[in-house]
Amino acid sequence: MKTNLVMKTNLAAFALAALAFSGLSHGFDTVTVTATADNTMYEYEGFGQDLSNGTGSYLFAGVTASGLRRRGLISFDISDSIPPGSTIQSAALTLHLSQATFGPRLVTLHRALASWGEGNSDAPNMEGGGTAAKTNDATWRHRFYDSTLWNTPGGDFFIAPSSGAFVDESDFYTWPSTDSLVADVQGWLDNPASNFGWVIVGDESASATAKRFDSRQNSLDSFRPALLITFTLPGGPTCDPDMNQDGNADQGDIDYLINVIAGGDNPTNIDPDFNRDGNADQGDLDALVNVIAGGACP
Repeated sequence: MKTNLVMKTNLAAFALAALAFSGLSHGFDTVTVTATADNTMYEYEGFGQDLSNGTGSYLFAGVTASGLRRRGLISFDISDSIPPGSTIQSAALTLHLSQATFGPRLVTLHRALASWGEGNSDAPNMEGGGTAAKTNDATWRHRFYDSTLWNTPGGDFFIAPSSGAFVDESDFYTWPSTDSLVADVQGWLDNPASNFGWVIVGDESASATAKRFDSRQNSLDSFRPALLITFTLPGGPTCDPDMNQDGNADQGDIDYLINVIAGGDNPTNIDPDFNRDGNADQGDLDALVNVIAGGACP
């Protein structure tokens, strides 16, 4: 079996090279979309002041040492980057964590159910305490300060998360593509009026869990939020050749499928029967090569 798969690896690589040389176009496109709005909702005590951070450099999610919750808001204008009628294949959000309390914490993305604002507020110092909200800012109570309230303080959002990631020390973290995340982005593309972005929710089970992420206004471009989307143009493939879920459909996906067919690990949990004929074999490798080169899905 292993000997046959070594031969299959060579044949698949040769076939992919030949198809690429023939000038056939790749059936999938990938784009990195930058955030168009972000903000933080700051919970406060009693009858305290409505707080926000519309133009600040940071976003917050989790609970402060004093037990007050912070939730981030972020949105991306999908329709400016992807042609209408396209099919979203994968989507993954990357944020840079710039400051955090000790220990890994689960941070989740939840599809927002209503529009919200990014005003001109700019919190001082490390920004964790927020600042007085300005006109049209999102706050813990308001979608748009000080005229429109959330139905539920802390934001209106879908309870089930679209994706989650454990974040710990300062670094880049990616919320991986899931069926729910893809459905969110597809819905925003098909119906831009429904695009309210995500609410970023940290670990709210204890105090001192807050995490600070860099916002779209951060002075370092490379630290700003980025949404990586793989899609097919209208009429393109309707299957996903990105077997290893790295955002690209290429030789790495062929190698991944070969390994899975041989009984190797399958961390992305793909179905190796790519051509849907009931068998995981050379036919699936041939079909994958064809799709990567721009051919039709089986």
